[in-house]
Amino acid sequence: MRCDRAVLSAAAILACLAAGVSEVVAAEPGRMMTVYLVLLKKGPAWTADVTPATQAIQDAHMANIRAMWQAHKLVVAGPVEDQADLRGLFVFQAASLDEAKEWAASDPAVKAGRLVPVVYPWWVEKDALPDAGSYCTPPPFAASETRAGGQASATGHSQEKACAWPAALDAPTAAPRNHRVVFENDRVRVLDVVVEAGEREPLHAHCWPSILFVMFRGKLRERDADGKVIREVDTTPPASAFPQTQWLEASPPHSLENLDSQAIHLLRIELKE
Repeated sequence: MRCDRAVLSAAAILACLAAGVSEVVAAEPGRMMTVYLVLLKKGPAWTADVTPATQAIQDAHMANIRAMWQAHKLVVAGPVEDQADLRGLFVFQAASLDEAKEWAASDPAVKAGRLVPVVYPWWVEKDALPDAGSYCTPPPFAASETRAGGQASATGHSQEKACAWPAALDAPTAAPRNHRVVFENDRVRVLDVVVEAGEREPLHAHCWPSILFVMFRGKLRERDADGKVIREVDTTPPASAFPQTQWLEASPPHSLENLDSQAIHLLRIELKE
């Protein structure tokens, strides 16, 4: 079950709120629990313009959502369309209202003033929502550990190798705009990678060795975790040079800046075993 299903659930929650409830059905207190609904509204610094600064905030916002899910704080999250000042929502499984407010205030988009959170206690039946952190597919790797101690899975395949970098730097987590998971199982993961013309992707890493199928890659600049330029390509290959196939070992934290007039586009097939 992938995280994009959380967006559907968020829309369903909002639809229920908008429709209202005309009749409340009594429920046994022992069957109920309190979660915290966070409505994310446009803040004083909100703008619809996409700039390097707003994109950086959005990338950090998405990375924070994934980090909260991995920390078992977040039940579900998603954007809201065509709702005037309302932009999205969170559902937290917190110990108190104050804790939920603290988590909401820690979001990079809230800190930047692009979003303002309004937090409500929400009393729901215990089986109505999944537990925090259990709704989406487990994170693809964890730092310095291998699932099940590296033992074989129930399918007979070994689990993925341990990773040298934090899970927060995994490409689909740290740079979701540029890395879309199109297929994944316990042996491989396939990423559709796109970096638009003039775009610089956020810092990220690739835990596993990979086969690249490159449809286009032209002028670019690559930086390491310290921002130092480690590679620069200043020529655009002819169209006849593509597609290309390339082998890469696991890639430490880096970011690419596309200096060309067309998007970098490739498939990255990551080999977990």
